Amino acid sequence: EHGELLQVSATSLDKTFNKYVKHQGQISTKIAQQTGLEMRDGKLYRDEKIIKKFRSVKSTLRLFSDWLGTLQQPLLLIGSCDWYPFLREIKEHEVANMFENNVKGLCDARHLFKDGKSKKKLTIQELSSRLLEGCSNDNELKKVADDCSLNWVKKLQLMLDRKVNSGGLKETLCHISRISFNFTSSMLHAEYIMAGEKNLEFEWHNQSLKKAAISTNTAKQIAYSGLNFKDIWLMYNKWGMAGIRRCFTAKVKKKFRVTNNEKVICSVIGFLASQEINLNTPEEHGTIQPTMARQITAPMLLTEAQLQNPVATLNVNGEIHKIYPGENMIGRNPSTCSILLQNEKVCNEHAVLKVTGDEHLITDLGGPNTVRVGKVKLKEKTPFPLVGGELLMFGDVCAKYIICTRGEHEATCSSVQSLLRDDLLCLCPFLHNMENPTECASARM
Repeated sequence: EHGELLQVSATSLDKTFNKYVKHQGQISTKIAQQTGLEMRDGKLYRDEKIIKKFRSVKSTLRLFSDWLGTLQQPLLLIGSCDWYPFLREIKEHEVANMFENNVKGLCDARHLFKDGKSKKKLTIQELSSRLLEGCSNDNELKKVADDCSLNWVKKLQLMLDRKVNSGGLKETLCHISRISFNFTSSMLHAEYIMAGEKNLEFEWHNQSLKKAAISTNTAKQIAYSGLNFKDIWLMYNKWGMAGIRRCFTAKVKKKFRVTNNEKVICSVIGFLASQEINLNTPEEHGTIQPTMARQITAPMLLTEAQLQNPVATLNVNGEIHKIYPGENMIGRNPSTCSILLQNEKVCNEHAVLKVTGDEHLITDLGGPNTVRVGKVKLKEKTPFPLVGGELLMFGDVCAKYIICTRGEHEATCSSVQSLLRDDLLCLCPFLHNMENPTECASARM
C-alpha cells in the first residue's frame, strides 16, 4: 500500500515493455535483495550495472498505457504483486482513463498457485520453482531476458500455454476470473482498505463519507465480485435500491455475489442515497468515470399524469394513504394515533418520504417519536431506502409500506433482470472465450 514504483515490465507474446522509474531516496535492503535494484550516490544500479535510462512515473505510465493500446485487445494484467501502489500512482497522475480503455482486470498471480493444504499464497521464489516444474526447455527460459521480472512473466506465459495445450484452458479461465477483480473496483477496494485500517473518515470521489467505513471484508467482496463504483452508481441511478439489492444477493455457485446482509446492503444504499444523484439519460451515464467528482443534480420535473398516479400506499390498520412522486410529509395525530400526510393536517412532523423514479427514501426529521423501518432505527436527517412490504413504526403506530404494482412496473422488473444478466456478462470478460456457451452462461449465473 505504501510502496513506490521502481520498474514497469510486461510481456505479451512477442512484445515486451520494460522501463525503470526515477526514484527519489534510498531503496530498502529487502527490496534490493528481491529486485537487484539499489541507489548509490543518486544513481540507479541493477546487479552492479548502472541504469542510464529512466523516466518519471507519469511518463512511464503513459508509455505503458500506449504500449497496452498497441496490443489491440482487452487485457487481464497478472503479476506477483499487490496492485495498490500501481493503482495509486495511476490515480495520482490522472492516467486512469487511459488504462481503463485497455485493461479489464487485475490479478495477483500468487493466488493462482495457492498451496493446496495451507491455502497460503506462495512466495515469488516458490512460485518460480513451480512454474519451472515440467518445463523441458530450461535453456530457452534462460535466454528470454536478463531482467528477472520479464523472465518471471515469460515463465507464467509458458505455464498458461501448457495449460492450453493440455486442454485445461476453461478451468484456468474460470479460476482467473474468480480471483481477479475489475480495474476500477481495485481502486474502490484500495480506498475502502485504507479507510478500514485507519478507521477514519475518508474521501471517496472528492466526497467525505461521514458514516462508518464499510468493513475490509465487505470491500473485498464488492471488489472481487467484479463491481466497481461506476457499476454501482449507474445501477442505483437507474434501478434504485432494488437493483443494488438484487445484484448483491444474486447467487453465483450457490453463494451470494456480494452479501445478503441487510445491514451491509443498507449501508451501501444509504451512502448512495445521501449523495446528489445525476439524473441524466442512460446514454449520458456512460460518460461517468469513477474518478469524477459528484455531479450537480438536475431537478426532476414530474408530469401531470405522474402527479395523479400514486406510486405507493401506507396501510394503517386498513386505512390507506396514497404516496405520490416527490416529497410526502408524514406525521402522527397524537389524539387518534393515526398517520397523517402533507395533504391532510399534520400535527407532528416525524418523517418525509421522497420518491424519485423507482427510488423510495424515508428521512427521520427528529420528531418526538422514534422512526423505525422494520427493526432498524433511523438516524436523524439520514435518508433510508424503502422496499415494498416493509413495516414503518412512528412511536407505537405501525404502517405497512406498499409499492404500487402496475404494468409499467412489471416491465421495469423484467428490465432489471435483463440488466443484471448483461451486467454479469460484461463484468466477467475472461469467460467470453469459453467454448461451451451453456457452461459459460452457467458460470456467470
